[in-house]
Amino acid sequence: MALSSLLALAGQFVVYPGSKPAPPLSGKTSNTGQPVDSYVTQDPYDKVVAFYIKSGKEERTTDIGGRRTFFSLDQGVEVVVWEVNDHVVSITVKKKK
Repeated sequence: MALSSLLALAGQFVVYPGSKPAPPLSGKTSNTGQPVDSYVTQDPYDKVVAFYIKSGKEERTTDIGGRRTFFSLDQGVEVVVWEVNDHVVSITVKKKK
């Protein structure tokens, strides 16, 4: 079962509603060996960011390679919201060690 699914079952983390798994990254590990799940949605970037602002602390935002906002959640989870283009927003979920 994917990391984010386990966290959702525990009532600690909810993936953005309506997002779908992005197969190339889901269930893989990051370059630091952390489990990574990735999702995509066609909802606007600002709407996805607003959803995660309710759940955690916004760490930083950057515009390099598209707008990206990084969140740290109380459950030891890091979420990155990335505006890939005008029609696709990527959501990457990592469990911190």
